[in-house]
Amino acid sequence: MYTHCYGHLLSLACGDAIKHSKIMKDSLDTTHEITKLIKKSPRRDTLFEKLKSELAPDTPGVRVLCPTRWTVRADSLKSILDNFEVLQELWEEAIDLVKDTEMKARINGVTSQMKTFDYYFGICLGHLILKHSDNLSRALQKSDISASEGQEVASMTLKVLKSIRSDDVFKLFWEKICKEVEHFSISPPGLPRCRKAPRRFEEGDAESVFPETLQRTTTDLSTLKHWISSPLLLLIDLIGLVMFFIMFKILYLKQFKDWIMKLS
Repeated sequence: MYTHCYGHLLSLACGDAIKHSKIMKDSLDTTHEITKLIKKSPRRDTLFEKLKSELAPDTPGVRVLCPTRWTVRADSLKSILDNFEVLQELWEEAIDLVKDTEMKARINGVTSQMKTFDYYFGICLGHLILKHSDNLSRALQKSDISASEGQEVASMTLKVLKSIRSDDVFKLFWEKICKEVEHFSISPPGLPRCRKAPRRFEEGDAESVFPETLQRTTTDLSTLKHWISSPLLLLIDLIGLVMFFIMFKILYLKQFKDWIMKLS
């Protein structure tokens, strides 16, 4: 009994978790736009390959972030990180070669996004988390995996993701990103513009919010856990056993009848 729907359940769980994080959602949208601008233009694709051979010849090219493919999200974000400097140079040269105002606006849009701390933080965080979910998706799409094995692999992935949600891991992650931001000339982390609170909210003595606290994003692991522990998956195991018993009984009875017929 095949259980390829496990990959769909995992994709839904990851989608629900990403929707709760604006930084990751915006970063994935921008990454999708970047890959479209390169791959759907032979001229920009050729220019990108030329710049990559000069600045980063040993790195792989940019992978398209396809929303309908479940195992390429982390690889696509990794390709953006590996070619970040190349992409910065690409947009500076590509903007002078474009005459269409709409295309210029799109290029200027991704250029400005790549200069923000939120985008770089989002793709680094996305790669850190989605590489585990993509590996899980590859394992779940194997044709010889059972429902119980799928639950076991998913539970192991949950343990890994939970181990990442610690103060020590986040501190190292934050320090690493801040050093890389300086190298790529990206704007430093900062608080968003202060907005006037609505009158329906009471004014109180709230604590100050620092950029590190604001950027810290919690991943909704309960969604994935819900899909894993769903009674539907337990029912799949039970149905598989019942079907195996029925098929075995049918085949056995058929062979028994054939044997009786030969004796008679």
